[in-house]
Amino acid sequence: VRGHAIERPERLETRRYYMQQRNYFRLVRLTLGLLCLATLGACATSPCSVGRAVTIPANDVTQPLVVLDLHLPGGKIASATPAAPPAKVTAPSDGTVTLIAKATDPDGVRDVQLWIGTRSCSGTDSAACTNPGLGGKPVASNRDPGAPGQVGCTERLVSHNIVVKRSSAGSVSHEVSVRGINFSGQEVRIPIIWVEAQ
Repeated sequence: VRGHAIERPERLETRRYYMQQRNYFRLVRLTLGLLCLATLGACATSPCSVGRAVTIPANDVTQPLVVLDLHLPGGKIASATPAAPPAKVTAPSDGTVTLIAKATDPDGVRDVQLWIGTRSCSGTDSAACTNPGLGGKPVASNRDPGAPGQVGCTERLVSHNIVVKRSSAGSVSHEVSVRGINFSGQEVRIPIIWVEAQ
């Protein structure tokens, strides 16, 4: 037909191929975008760095669970629970011990606390020691200020570093206890553990 260009079959196939590829990549970009939005939205709305989000009840009849991990120099880890606390944990002198406590409750955890007392001794005479005990407040805690009807978390963590020492000049050791508290005020404790230098 005069005045009209007729495309060859191979050109039509090439154009069809590129249109299909362009539509395919558009679909891929759209899908990835929706996935990113969904993921970012979930992350942005979750208040819990550990555990899951729950609605805080008016009354919680379950007791929280508590565990303490003592990360020792050299990579060793000693663990303690209310039912099985070690009486003493030792570490090399001048070594740093990282305490990580976790409280868990399916209805939400209000607080997890590390209570720490430091005993300092001069020389090798145990009578020349000062030991103020655990004191009147925790050294570290991770409290949730939420109230019933608001969002809480089923787990909370708290950590703190301590250093133990032992030499002819004296020693420094620590007594450690953990408390986990839920939103009804129920409290579970890990009994005192002594952390000393070898």
